[in-house]
Order: sequence, then structure tokens, then C-alpha cells
Amino acid sequence: MTQKEKKLKKLEQNPKNTRYDNLKTILEQFGYKLTRITGSHHIFKKENKYINFPVHNNKVKTIYIKKILKQIQKYENM
Repeated sequence: MTQKEKKLKKLEQNPKNTRYDNLKTILEQFGYKLTRITGSHHIFKKENKYINFPVHNNKVKTIYIKKILKQIQKYENM
């Protein structure tokens, strides 16, 4: 199991109030790049796939983490 898979598994096991810095690192390891920030919404892009979520107090809510995990698993064939 690679380092990025370990981080993803850890995020799946405990998605509550994830720190933005940790999520950003995971997304960058999977090839997503931060394209812009509009207000509190951070928008990441990889090829023609976008991930968009709000960040408040350096935290990302559980509902957005679950959506992000689904998208990563869908496109990364995990």
C-alpha cells in the first residue's frame, strides 16, 4: 500500500472535521491542483474533473469529505 493510499484510508476511517491542509496534500498526491479560491470555496482540477468545497476555520465538513472520497475512488479505480 502506497503512502497516498494510506492517507486516503485514514481519511475514510475518520472524515470528521478534516483539516484543509491534510485534504489538500491528499488531493495534490492524486494529481489535483488548486485552480482558484472564490470566497470560502476552494476549487481543485485534474484534467476535466473538478472538486469544489468550502473551507471554514481551516476545516472541511464530513459531507464534503465523503463526496470527495467518492469522486477520487470513482476516477482512480480504487
